[in-house]
Amino acid sequence: MDKMTDETPLEKVQQRGHDAILSKLLKTESVTWTPTATNPNNARTVFSFIVGPELCNAAGTLHGGAVAMIFDLSELVPVKDSGIMDTSHATVNVTFLRPAPKGAKIIVDSWVTHLGKRMGQTMGEMRLEDGKVCYSCEHGKVQVSAPNLPAASTTKAEQEDAPDNGAQTSNTKPVTEAAPTAAAAPRSPAIRGPRRRQYGVQSTKLEAVEDPLGPLGAPTPPTGPEVAPPAPPQKEAAASRATRPAAGASTPSLRGMMDSVDLDDDEQPHSSQGARIPPPVQAPSNTAPQRQTQPSVSVEQAAKPTFHISVGDPHKVGDLTSSHTEYSVTTKTTSKGYRSPEFTVSRRYRDFLWLYTQLHNNNPGIIIPPPPEKQAVGRFDVDFVESRRAALERMLNKSAAHPVLQHDSDLKLFLESDAFNVDIKNKERKDPGLSENKGMFGSMLSGSSGKFVEHDDWFHDRRVYLDALEAQLKALLKATDSVVTQRKGLAEACGDFSASLHSLSAVELSLALSSPLDSLSDIQIRIRELYERQAQQDVLTMGIVIDEYIRLIGSVKTAFQQRQKAYHSWHSAEQELQKRKTNQDKLLRQGRSQQDRLNQLSADVADAERKVHQSRLLFDDMGRLMRSELERFEREKVEDFKSGVETFLESAVEAQKELIEIWETFLMQLDTDEGDTFVPPAGVVAAPDADQTPAAAHESNTNQETERSEISNEGAGGLQD
Repeated sequence: MDKMTDETPLEKVQQRGHDAILSKLLKTESVTWTPTATNPNNARTVFSFIVGPELCNAAGTLHGGAVAMIFDLSELVPVKDSGIMDTSHATVNVTFLRPAPKGAKIIVDSWVTHLGKRMGQTMGEMRLEDGKVCYSCEHGKVQVSAPNLPAASTTKAEQEDAPDNGAQTSNTKPVTEAAPTAAAAPRSPAIRGPRRRQYGVQSTKLEAVEDPLGPLGAPTPPTGPEVAPPAPPQKEAAASRATRPAAGASTPSLRGMMDSVDLDDDEQPHSSQGARIPPPVQAPSNTAPQRQTQPSVSVEQAAKPTFHISVGDPHKVGDLTSSHTEYSVTTKTTSKGYRSPEFTVSRRYRDFLWLYTQLHNNNPGIIIPPPPEKQAVGRFDVDFVESRRAALERMLNKSAAHPVLQHDSDLKLFLESDAFNVDIKNKERKDPGLSENKGMFGSMLSGSSGKFVEHDDWFHDRRVYLDALEAQLKALLKATDSVVTQRKGLAEACGDFSASLHSLSAVELSLALSSPLDSLSDIQIRIRELYERQAQQDVLTMGIVIDEYIRLIGSVKTAFQQRQKAYHSWHSAEQELQKRKTNQDKLLRQGRSQQDRLNQLSADVADAERKVHQSRLLFDDMGRLMRSELERFEREKVEDFKSGVETFLESAVEAQKELIEIWETFLMQLDTDEGDTFVPPAGVVAAPDADQTPAAAHESNTNQETERSEISNEGAGGLQD
């Protein structure tokens, strides 16, 4: 053990087998372990690797499965006692930021954020050499092996390294150390009343923060017989403890909840640790709800949940008169607001349109990612269905990544409702007109009209810029469609050329000519497939991005229209206020004693002033919101177009390389065929082998020339005879 203590963290990793596992793929750059007060297991590992062709997808970038595998391997290395943390997986959440091209050097940085007796969590990033982050990972781990658990003779630092799930929170600080003693004193019913205020030290609020069900979650498990006094002395505490044994099904979730809290159980008696903590493999996790098996996360991560939504499996449903395409929408999320971390529902195109409309009505001023446009002709075409599927997937992922839209109730209903149509009808029945009128926004969006003159130069410049950008994008989309059409036409021409060559090779009697013609026909078929694939790549890389931002500019213009309606609503409220004030002044000038009517007018004026104030605040808030939304639009536009252009160029380069390789291979094969498969005239010796020396080859050629001359002379003599 002393020898292991003297070793550096890097030596621990290299000598305990990690290099044997990772040497074929990863190169260890550094391993550090710097314990801190908040994280006693602050271990960090840095690896590097080169993106090889075996790790790439069809686009020539690092495959998503390879990313998850590399994160899985590299995050097994966080240093503990032996340099190896023996765990099982809980969750692996990988977020894609930008593609990693083939041949690039990738830096894999992994570190420990939490390591307890039952639960652990590591984070990781993959960066390019220039420091840009390509992928990020959040890796939850459970079931640390028994040798890594602190024994009865462990030191204080080791106990801090592995917090006890069953320990009470009342012995973490000196302020709460007196709680067990004070709790033991009031065992007599006569003194139970005066001691009632001391039970506030139990961390019930801390449990509610981490529990997925909040205050409705199950209480903490019992900590032992010494903390279970009779019911009469501790009426309030006994009532909660009496329910704890019944929550056995949720024990794994509660242990994970306590592991996420940095508790110091140094002064907990070691004699009760073994009886209080069962082995990790004995936890009845199969009876716990699916959400409770997820590891606890920090407050920052809970406030910013991650979503990964995939739209797939498009299939035709219905008969000829009511046929439509349905898609499977699969969602993976870390949000605690959903019933489970992963679920799948079936949706059709009009459901996406409903979601888009609801998000617009619920969030005025926010740029809503739009769905693809409707198409009456060719809506069941394979290429159209695939492009629509990709556009719908981008719409949902962008909506779920938005800090405001991800908390929208209609988005939650769309993603996880199994009876979607029924839930929509129930929602409309409970809240009629809510989709069109949401408080003050209803009057803002419906009761305003008239010409709008923009007084803010910033918004005016943005509107002019968006009009010009829309025109340029439409021209670019038209040019891209022309390129795709020409590639498809070229592919068809190559197919016709291949068919003609094959027909010619079939009627050609000479094998020396028919074989190259047939090979050239096969090459033209491969070239046709390459052009078709490149045309599809052009649509999926540049075409989809351009079309999406043309539609997104339409959403931006809708947000501008909502702001204009908010402006008209504000001025309409001011006009109504001025009208009521005029009526009030007229009544006051009459001098009549109409106190009731005067009181009514005063109340109307106050109500109008309140509406004016609210309308002005809503208009100002919408302006600030649209500024931030337009800035977000610009950032995402740069990232999306940069990624699309990079993928487009990589696809074009790979296609040209493949085309060059096809022609070079054919040329080499043609040269080889000319040397090896040449059919000489009758009686002529075959060509020399490639393994012969130049002298032997020259001698063989000389013999062939001699034989040819002899055959010619014999033929001439025969004719003379």
